[in-house]
Amino acid sequence: MGSKTPVFFTMILMAALMTPALSVCGQLKGSIEILEEYRNDNGYRETDGADLSGNPFNVDAAYNLVSLYPRFSLSFTPRLKANFMAEITSLSSIEGEGESETGLSLVTLSMGGRWGGMRAEGGLIPVNIGGGYLFSDDEPGFRISAPLSSRHRFTLQGALIYRASPFITAELKYQLGFFETVSLFGAFFVDKDDSAAAISDWIASNTGSIFWGGGAGEFFIGRAFVSLLAMAQTGSLSVVPETIEPELEAGGGWGWNRDRAYDIDLSGYLIDLSVGINVTEWLSLSSVFFVASGDRSPLDKAFEGFISLMPGDLMPPVFFEGVCDPLSEESFSFLGVNRQGVIAKGAKMAVKPLQTVTLDFSFVWLYAHEVRSTPSHYYGWEADSTLLFEWKNNRTLFIEIGTFQPEGYFSALTSEPERLGRVRTGFHLAF
Repeated sequence: MGSKTPVFFTMILMAALMTPALSVCGQLKGSIEILEEYRNDNGYRETDGADLSGNPFNVDAAYNLVSLYPRFSLSFTPRLKANFMAEITSLSSIEGEGESETGLSLVTLSMGGRWGGMRAEGGLIPVNIGGGYLFSDDEPGFRISAPLSSRHRFTLQGALIYRASPFITAELKYQLGFFETVSLFGAFFVDKDDSAAAISDWIASNTGSIFWGGGAGEFFIGRAFVSLLAMAQTGSLSVVPETIEPELEAGGGWGWNRDRAYDIDLSGYLIDLSVGINVTEWLSLSSVFFVASGDRSPLDKAFEGFISLMPGDLMPPVFFEGVCDPLSEESFSFLGVNRQGVIAKGAKMAVKPLQTVTLDFSFVWLYAHEVRSTPSHYYGWEADSTLLFEWKNNRTLFIEIGTFQPEGYFSALTSEPERLGRVRTGFHLAF
C-alpha cells in the first residue's frame, strides 16, 4: 500500500459508510468511527541504549494513519446489553521509506447490565483510574458501580493488565452540583508478569506491588472553575538484574539481598491542578500546574519517583511523547520523563469565535523535580495549538501543532539540542 493509499482508502469508506446507525428489531445497533491522522514528528529521541552522549534528538518520522472502529451493541433485555468494538488500522510512511502496516485488534467485548441505580460490566473493558495517569487501556476485567445515596456512588473494578498482573481500583464519588464532583480513589497493582523487566533490558526478572491513593475534584470557587487531582504512591519491588554491579556485589546500593536481587522501597506523588475562568461567552483562560516526583538518590534502597503503569494522552504532548529515554540502570521512568520527575506550569486559552469552531492555545514551562547529573533543572518550554471544527453530531475536523524547545537540562547533554515538533491532523466521524 503506497503512501497516498490511506487517504484514498478512507474517502471510499466514508462514501460507503456514511449511513445512519442500523437497528434490527430494536435490539441490534451498529456504528463506525473513522479517524485519519497525518503526523510529522521530528526530533524524537532515539531509544538505543541509555547513554545520553551526543545529540539525543535525532529521529524524524512522517506517516499517515487510518483507524476504523466498528461498534455493535446487542440488547437482550432492556437491562442487559452486550458491547463489541474492534480497531482496524493502516499505517504508511509519507516518505515511502517504510512498508505499510495493517492491523486488527479487539478493543471491547463485554456484557453489562443495569438494575435500578446499580451497573455491572465484565469482559474486555476500558480500564481508567487516576485521571488516566496510572493506567488507560482496554483489558479483561469487571466493573461494578452502585449508588450509596442520591449523591454518592461507589465503583469497584478489577482487571488483568500486562497479560497476568492484577490491577484493582476503587472510587467513591460525591456529586456536589451539576458540574461539580469530588472523589476518593485507590489502586493496587501486583506484578505477576515481570512487567518492569519487560520494559527495561537491564532487569532479568522482578516481583513487587504498588499502591496509589488520592482524591480528585472539579468545583467552582466564585467564577473560577478548579480541577484538582492528587495522589501518593507506596510499595516495593524486588529486581533481579541481568548483570551485577561491583559495588552492589560488595553489599552497597539498592538493598542487595541473599537472593541476588535489589529490594527497593517505592514512594512518590503526583499533583495536577488547573484553575480556569470564562472571561466572555467565547473566551476562557486557565492556569495549569503539574508535578510528578523524581528520585533524589540513584543507588539507595528507596525510589521516590512517581511510577505510571500505562497512562493515556498527557499534556503537553510533545514533551511527554518525545522526550523519552529508556530506563537506565539507575531508574524507572514516568512515560516521557526519566528519574528526575517533572514540574510543569503554564497557561491555556480557549477561543470559540463560532459555534462550530474552537481554538485552544497553551504554553508550558517544564522543569526537573530532581537533578543529579546536570546543573540545570530547566527542561525547556512547549507551545501547543489545536483547531477543532465540528458539524452536526460527532463530526470533527482537527489540526494540532506543537513544539518543544529543549533548554539548560539538555544543553549539558548535547551541544546542539534540537527543537521537537509534531503536526497532527485528521477527522473523526461517528454515525
